[in-house]
Amino acid sequence: QDVDTVTFGTRVFVPVDRAFYEFMGGSVAPFFIQYTATIKEQGAQTGYGTTNTSATTSFSSLLSTGGAYELKLPDEFTVIPGRNYFIRKDGQFQKFTNESQLAKILPEKKDRIKSISSANHTSFSKPGEVAALVQQLQ
Repeated sequence: QDVDTVTFGTRVFVPVDRAFYEFMGGSVAPFFIQYTATIKEQGAQTGYGTTNTSATTSFSSLLSTGGAYELKLPDEFTVIPGRNYFIRKDGQFQKFTNESQLAKILPEKKDRIKSISSANHTSFSKPGEVAALVQQLQ
């Protein structure tokens, strides 16, 4: 592994396994975001509306002979962006999606997590709000 970090403007990404996580800050509890996406195929018309049943398949890129190729999706597909949050603790990336999972990772800060989250009405679907919460825990 030759890459330590990748910087785009002021944003810093670090390689983790076969992905890159954005470093959002923190020294006591370093906070990272992994960006993901789900590809959903348009449903079929039925007598009762539109139905959609499909298996989930994840693709990050198509790599071939040392190059990456942009995968252009047909119009009947929709890309749904997502994200995973991580705290690096004891050398391990620990995933969380809500307040209680964050409190399990940082049990010594459980009361503070709850009070900050409640006071700020933190939405875990908004990365900026989660970053602000974690920053206040440092």
